[in-house]
Amino acid sequence: MTCFYRLEEGVKPALHSDPSTVTVLDLRKPNISVSTEHTETHIRCEAPPDITGAIFFLYYNRSSTHTKSTQAGTEERAVSFTVPRSSDSTLTYCCRYQFKRASTLN
Repeated sequence: MTCFYRLEEGVKPALHSDPSTVTVLDLRKPNISVSTEHTETHIRCEAPPDITGAIFFLYYNRSSTHTKSTQAGTEERAVSFTVPRSSDSTLTYCCRYQFKRASTLN
């Protein structure tokens, strides 16, 4: 986010401020789907329709640190993670995403 102000004296805009990070806390949950092949499991994480180019994080057994991450293409809203197939039925995976949208004020 860039903030600026205008001085009326010469109607010349002031310099832009330093950039600042803005965090949005109410992003919608991604969809997750799983498919299993011979030795691998594919986990697909998909953001809501209006979110593209997000960075996705895969978490294992509700860990606080992600095990894998990858960024969707600029116009894409989903990614796939590949993990080894396991016979453990208690494994839990979840995915989260981080999304940044740049906008300008006119």
